[in-house]
Order: sequence, then structure tokens, then C-alpha cells
Amino acid sequence: MEYGGWSDGRTILIAVPSHTQPPEHAAPLASTTLSPPASAETEYRKLANALPEIIWTCDAHGRLEWCNDRWYELTGLTEAQTIEEKRGRDVIHPDDLSELDRRWQHCLATGTQCEIEYRLKNTQGEYRWHLARVAPVRDEAGTVTRWVAATLDMHDRHLAEERLRASERRFETVFQTIPQATAIIRLSDGAHLHVNDKLLQVTGFSREEIIGQSTVTLGIWTAEERARHIAPLAAADRGSTIVPLRKKDGTPIRLALSSSKIDFGGEPCIVMVGIDITEQQATEQALRESEAQARIHAVALREADRRKDEFLALLSHELRNPLTPILTAAQILKLRADAEAQEDLDVIIRQVRHLVRLVEDLLDVSRVQRGKVTLNKRRIEVSSVVKKAVEATGPLIQARQHRLDLAVPPDGLAVDADEVRLTQVVNNLLSNAATYTPPGGNVAVSATREGDSVVLRVRDTGVGIDPKLLPDVFEMFVQGDRGPDRAQGGLGLGLSLVRTLTELHGGTVTAASEGPGRGSEFAVRLPASASGTARRSPGATMRPEWLRDGDRQRRVLVVDDNPDVAEMTARLLNVAGYETMSATDPLTALSIAESMRPHVAILDIGLPLMDGYALGRELVSRLADAPPILVAISGYSQDRDRLRSSAAGFALHLAKPVDAEQLVLLLDELVAKPR
Repeated sequence: MEYGGWSDGRTILIAVPSHTQPPEHAAPLASTTLSPPASAETEYRKLANALPEIIWTCDAHGRLEWCNDRWYELTGLTEAQTIEEKRGRDVIHPDDLSELDRRWQHCLATGTQCEIEYRLKNTQGEYRWHLARVAPVRDEAGTVTRWVAATLDMHDRHLAEERLRASERRFETVFQTIPQATAIIRLSDGAHLHVNDKLLQVTGFSREEIIGQSTVTLGIWTAEERARHIAPLAAADRGSTIVPLRKKDGTPIRLALSSSKIDFGGEPCIVMVGIDITEQQATEQALRESEAQARIHAVALREADRRKDEFLALLSHELRNPLTPILTAAQILKLRADAEAQEDLDVIIRQVRHLVRLVEDLLDVSRVQRGKVTLNKRRIEVSSVVKKAVEATGPLIQARQHRLDLAVPPDGLAVDADEVRLTQVVNNLLSNAATYTPPGGNVAVSATREGDSVVLRVRDTGVGIDPKLLPDVFEMFVQGDRGPDRAQGGLGLGLSLVRTLTELHGGTVTAASEGPGRGSEFAVRLPASASGTARRSPGATMRPEWLRDGDRQRRVLVVDDNPDVAEMTARLLNVAGYETMSATDPLTALSIAESMRPHVAILDIGLPLMDGYALGRELVSRLADAPPILVAISGYSQDRDRLRSSAAGFALHLAKPVDAEQLVLLLDELVAKPR
């Protein structure tokens, strides 16, 4: 009788003998013995039940006899279900049964040990990979009398190996698709360990000829040439050079080589990437000069882009400063003007707002080109957006005596959008329609639900679009014919912004026209929001008597180095009922603040001596017991300016010129909040 057993380094299977001591000729592990007697079988099962792996035995024909406790703990099956009802197959993954059966039948037919991988379902319903190692038990005549096996949970290892294989496949795919001749060479002897197809094509060698061979053995270089070319590359982690070498047929070629040191398979190696520049050698100097010119050009473009951004920011600031007192003064004068003067002041206010829109378009184009536009999306009703856009373009539509038809349901057309940017889209479309429609024409806005989209259309009875211009109508600076009444003509940026902002929302915009004189239609298609109540924003304007609400009993300090801006802003807020004082420099402002103790400080950013950020910090420090609310009103209003003012503790950052109604409304909201 023999001892028998099997081990994988962690698990030992033992077939217990009928003798109490093993004979001298006991077989090694993975050999077999006769079935042990009952007492030995009991000891065997105790030992097997103490192991963390699943242990099972079958008779000589492969019929399951016994499983240790691990099997029942893993599968939840009972002994009767396992042994008598043979339901062990129920917990094996269906995709693995065919291969398991094939391997098991091979074991039975050949009497050899084997390994079988398959997935077992545990009591949580999870399939995990296991490895069964099966060994036969033989009697003294060598006949298989029993099978013993250990089943190991190797799920984590299987996944790791699968990831490794996937990684190796990705590596090989990438390696073979590198367009340059590439080789991994062992540093110790120069042997090629891995090459791609491009290298074989360049050198003329087959993979079998080159793998394991050095460049010297292959005749690519002599020993002296290899030392001269490879030694400098091997001495550095990265390197590049141009080297001559010989192909398999002896043809000399030149390669531009780049190299990097790596560890490959546990050995120090060098990756060499080469480009055959034999035919390009004659034009090498021209290529270097071209690259130098390209670098110079790139630097020039970056510098030009920087100067453009600086110019636009400066232009915005310089335009906003004079526009602010003009707009504010006009709005104040309108309060006490007669009917005839009211019309004149409406013209001034309308034209100032038009200039502001042009400045915003210029800045928006710059932001879009640099990818600086970000969206603050929330669920809103399209009707709210249309309402704001109509209010913004109303003066232009009225001035040109257009009839405006609205067919936009108040609810049920919700989209996930940035309300400010989507309003800008509709505003630009309405402005475009009013601009290109002769006085007395019609402008119509409608919105409907079409499938999973909300479609907003702006139609007009204007000059139409020439078929030649239609494909390019959304490009920058593209405009139709400018008629003699095109007093409101823009820069050709509005429709370009419409397309860009619509696409940022995941939508599309199209233009249609039957030709000159036949009007046009623009359709904005946006993904409809999921079901839910959308936020409906209030209108942009306040009550008609917004400046006559009485004493607001709040003190406001206005600081701007432009005296007209400071004076007119303070006068406007004073008319609105605020107690105001103004200053044109920080030192005067600090002096006034200590006695005035303002509730709100409206600060320009570009101040002399100290900027608005520093002045704001100083005001808060000096008035620490009751610090003022900080509001920035500046000609600098790009995203970085707003972020900086927010970080400096400003509650608002408003771009000049600020509409009078908007300013009063925002201040009312700020001072009403508990502090």
C-alpha cells in the first residue's frame, strides 16, 4: 500500500494508507494509494475539513463521493443535493461546463492529473473563478481507484492575470502600430528582445532571424560601430542621434534614432525608435530651417494672441468707463424729462446698450476661441429665456416698428441650460431679425416639443439670405448686404456666438431662407430636460416706479477714479432712495468710510495707489464690527476678473455700464439678506 498526495505550495492532498507506517517505496506527491479504511478515512476527512480549500473525492469512474465543508459553505448546497441529486453543476457557470466536461473526461480516460479552471456561484449569487487540481489514486497494480482534488479560489489572481494579458495585448497592439522602426535591445549583449513589423520592413530581416541576435551578429553594425553609436545612448536615460547601418542585403541606410532606457522582463534594456531618413538626408537642412520657422511662428502667434487678449480687455475697460456715466445720466434725465425729450433719451440709452452688446460679443468671441466659456446649467423653462431676451431687444424692435408675435407656452418646455448664455442666444437671434427686417415688418418667436428636443424658432419677414451665403451664415464676420437703414449693424459675430453657445448646450442651430426678400428662419434645437418642475425666472425689469420707492435707508459708498462714473452712480442711487457718498481715490474713500460707516461699498477695481481688491480688504478690516458688503463695478469683467473678486470677498462683480434698474434691484437684494 502506498502513501499518496499532491501539493501546489499552499494545499496538500493526502490519500491516507491502510498501513500505519509508509513503506520505504512510498510514491512521491501526486502519486496515489488505495482507499483508506474507515478510521483512516475519518482522519482524512477531518484533515480535509480543516483546510481552507474545497476538497473532494470521486470514485474511479468519476462519480462524486465526498466534499469537505468548504464546498457546502461556498455553494449553500446540502450533502444530499450535492452527492445524491448531483446538483453541483447548478452552481458552475454555464459557459464553463463544456470545457470542464472535456478536461474531466480526458482525466478519466488517461488517468492523469490535471488542472481545470471554472467559475462557481457562491451563496451571494456571485460567480468567482476557481482552480481544481485533480490527481488519481492508484492501487499497487497501478489501477486508478479514486480521484482526489482541491479547488482553490483564484478569482483575484484570475482577474489580475486577465488584466495582465489585456495589458500585454494592448502593449503589443501599440508596439506593432508604431509607424517608426522600433526595437527593445538588451544592454548586456545587444540582443534584440522585441521588434515591430516596421523594423523588419526597414532592415529586411525576418522576426526569427533577428530575435535573440545582436546588431553585430546580424551585421547591422560592426563591434566598433555598435560601441560608437550605442554606448552614448546607453549612458543616458534618453538620447537621440543619426546613425548609419546596413540592411540584411548590405544596403547602407541612415536612421534618426531616439532611445529610452527601460526595464523589460527584469533586464536593463533600451528602446530604440528609428526613422529611415536616407532619402530625406538631402533636405535635412531645409527641414531644420522649416522647424525653426515654425517655432518662431508659434511664438509669434502666442504673443499676438496674448496682445489681442490684452487689447480686448483694455478696449472693454476703456469703452465701458465712458459708457457708464452716459447711460446712468440718460436714465436719470429720463425720470424728469418731457415726452419729446423722453424719445431722445431712449435713443441714447438704446445706442449705448448697442455699444455694450458689441463689446460683449468681442469678448465672448475671444473666450470661445480660448475655450474659456463654461456653463452654469440648471433646469429652466424656455419661456423665461424668451421673456428676458424680448425685454432686452424690445427697444430695438419698437424703434424699428416691428410686430412681434410670441407663441411660447409658459410651461412644459424645460431644458437644462445656462440661463444667461441661452438668453444671449435668443437675444442675438432677435437682434439679427430686427436688424435685417425693414421697418414695419414682422418678427415671430415660437417654441415646441419635438420628440426628445425643444425647438425654438425665430422667423422674420426681412431681407432674407442669399443661397450663396446660407452655408456660411454662422461663421465669424459673415454678414448680408448692408442696406441704407442698417444703423444697428453689428460686427458679424452674433450668429457665430449663437452656434457656439448652442453646441455647448448639446444642441444645434440651422438657418433657412427662400432667398433675398423672402425673410429667414433660425431654429435652435436643444435636448429636452427630464421630467420635473423647471425654474421660472422672474423678468429682468422691475416695477415702472422702481426709482420712486421712497427712502431705502441704506448707506452706499461709491469709489471710482473716473469722476463722472463716481458722481453719476452716486446720484442714481441717491435718487433711488439710498444715502450715498462718492470718492475718486482710495485714501479719500477710507476717510469717508470711517465716518459714513456704509452698508455697501461699490468699488472700481483699477484704482490708483491701491486697487479695488486691496481697498475692499482695508475697508473690511477698518470696519470689522460692521463691514460693508463689497460690490465690484469694473470695465474688466472677464472670467478671471470675476474669480479674483469673488476670492477677495466681493459679493458681486458687475460689468460697466450697469443698467440702473439692475443695479438698484441687486443692491435691494443684497441689503435685504441677513448678515
